[in-house]
Amino acid sequence: SSSASSSTTTTTITSTTSTSTSTTTSPPSEIGPTGNYEYFSHDNLHFGTRSYHRKDLRSGDGGKAKEEQEQFVFSINFHLEELGPMSLSVDEKYAVRLVTFVSPTRTRSNDNGSSNSKSTPRQRILIRNIATGKDHEVKVPNTYKCAPSPSSTNNGMRRQLSNVEFGPILDDHDDSRHTLFYTECDELGRPHAVFACIFDGTSNTNTDVEMIFQDSSASNFVDVQRTKGCEYVAIHSTSKMSNEIRLVGRDCIHIMDGDGGDGDDSDIHMQKIKIHPKLVRKRQHGIQYFVDCGSNAADEGNTNDLIIMAHEIRDKGQGYEYSEIAAVAGASDHPLIGQELSLFEDSVENLPQGKSFGRPLLSKDESSLHYFIENMELFATHVVVFERSFVDGVQRLKAIDRKSGEAVIIPFDYIGHDRCLQVSAAGNIHYQSSIFTFIVESPIEHPITMHYDFFSRKLSKPAHKLSGSSRYRYNRTLVDSDDGAKVPLTTMFDENFDGVNRPIILIGYGAYGENQNLSYEPALRPLVDRGFMISFCHGRGGRELGQQWHEDGCRLRKINGVNDYLACAEYFSSKEFSAATNCKFGQKKEALTSNRPFVVAKAFSAGGIVVGASLNKSPQLFQCASLTNCFLDVMGSMSNSELHLTEHEWDEFGNPQEKEACLSITNYCPLMNIQKQTYPPILLNGAVDDENVPFRHSLVFGKKIRSHSE
Repeated sequence: SSSASSSTTTTTITSTTSTSTSTTTSPPSEIGPTGNYEYFSHDNLHFGTRSYHRKDLRSGDGGKAKEEQEQFVFSINFHLEELGPMSLSVDEKYAVRLVTFVSPTRTRSNDNGSSNSKSTPRQRILIRNIATGKDHEVKVPNTYKCAPSPSSTNNGMRRQLSNVEFGPILDDHDDSRHTLFYTECDELGRPHAVFACIFDGTSNTNTDVEMIFQDSSASNFVDVQRTKGCEYVAIHSTSKMSNEIRLVGRDCIHIMDGDGGDGDDSDIHMQKIKIHPKLVRKRQHGIQYFVDCGSNAADEGNTNDLIIMAHEIRDKGQGYEYSEIAAVAGASDHPLIGQELSLFEDSVENLPQGKSFGRPLLSKDESSLHYFIENMELFATHVVVFERSFVDGVQRLKAIDRKSGEAVIIPFDYIGHDRCLQVSAAGNIHYQSSIFTFIVESPIEHPITMHYDFFSRKLSKPAHKLSGSSRYRYNRTLVDSDDGAKVPLTTMFDENFDGVNRPIILIGYGAYGENQNLSYEPALRPLVDRGFMISFCHGRGGRELGQQWHEDGCRLRKINGVNDYLACAEYFSSKEFSAATNCKFGQKKEALTSNRPFVVAKAFSAGGIVVGASLNKSPQLFQCASLTNCFLDVMGSMSNSELHLTEHEWDEFGNPQEKEACLSITNYCPLMNIQKQTYPPILLNGAVDDENVPFRHSLVFGKKIRSHSE
């Protein structure tokens, strides 16, 4: 994970899993790249399937039944395959998806000809002709040559492919030739190379698949993503401390004949594709930037078709000097990039960039000093900016007119408890749309879809508010950590519940500069209805309060996130908490072991570091704990170079080969700090197919806890 998210430009068909036991439409629907079709999905939890459909917006229903209006795209059986990357072609004639079968389907032969008893997960790139329903498979070279995974015990093999994306159509006069890109992993499972080919709609006329980019550094992860205007594909090479982006447009693509010379348009299957990506700007340590591109044809003469977000990252607490960035001539208020993201615009014609990132798109005002940018969404006429408060991490949306520069706050506060909600973009694939669609939700309430019109400035509000608005009570409180840092704590509960002794679930994460996930979680709502309080510690290591909040909780300062979590657990015993909630949160009398409330520690993945370390330091604060696929052996993982994330993760946790980093990891590593003391009951869940966090972490942690717990 990067310290900041890239642009939310997406070309995938978005859907949300239905919570109904019958087949229902999963919100939200989404308009495709041309604006001609609306896409949506149906989930059937009984059969474990999801089907994707679309509706033609260019014609009325003509009195047709709902089933007749829908055109089937494809379906997925979750018992057989994973929901992987997918992409629509620019003209929406085709949909490509990366299929990874869940069950082993193929045996691998050893070099000596013998058969390996472990099967491999089969991966395929399938292109669906939406009109005919026919699939074409892209012939991927060496699909099953990947080396065995040291951490996998289920299938013995890592995945080789990680992403797939349709690029621009090759010719204006001939819309049959589509560029197709996919990323491949190295022997450790790290995405390291980009391949490309041309697809013209038949099963045997692809150009040869060619590798167009490769990054050999173990710190860098490679990905591809089509830009919003559909004229470029961006190739990302990203580490936690820097990145580099290249753009591939039609002017970068050349068709060569067998001799290496320029070929004509015939016999495409005998030709080769040659691509020379265009560098946006050279990699610099301590600098990260993210780009999106519009469309010259759609922007009505606006040559600033390149939007850039950029910021600096401080290495081990030291500021990275970048004062040499030149201000734009005549613009004395040109902002130098700092820790937080700044927004610029430029032209693709000016690439590669020099010192300047371009013209500032968002002017600084007094309100901006209290908010920072975390993401953007690009449209032909506007840019929508996602912001957060430096004080408590509350989100805000701002629409910027690309011509006038006027910025307008998009309201969504009518819901009543917007300070504790999660707001996210709902696809917005259609670049020329005048409507911005976004989702508002909470962990215990179903998501609702809202639409904002850029020109009328009206917000289309749903007929109903969030389902539990009248029952559920939300609070966001600032809790004092041990060093005085103000830690946001989000709590939610049913204030109409008659019980007097409510258990509290405290969820922690604090890693990778990722915010706590406050999206709807069906498993949490029944607990709230039974009297539980659900709470989220937004501790250091996340990015709820900005980039500095992340840097204060990673590498040598990782222990800060642990102390923040413990401070939130202690807060539940305070008079301030009782006064704020006006409820009693304690243990049942027959189960009382102390005067403390019944607190359940809960974490998943990297959150296991914070929660596991907290259980070691103050086990008396918790009555039980639930750790799901948790990262618990930090020292062992950061010392094992055979794992595909190790070198990439050194920027987050530190390299134990360095003395200071080794001492820091030793101080908080959950597995290393298990002591002879009384631990609460702990539920450990591991997954046999999780390559990022092998289930070995849960096994060794559980075994050691059992041997030490008194």
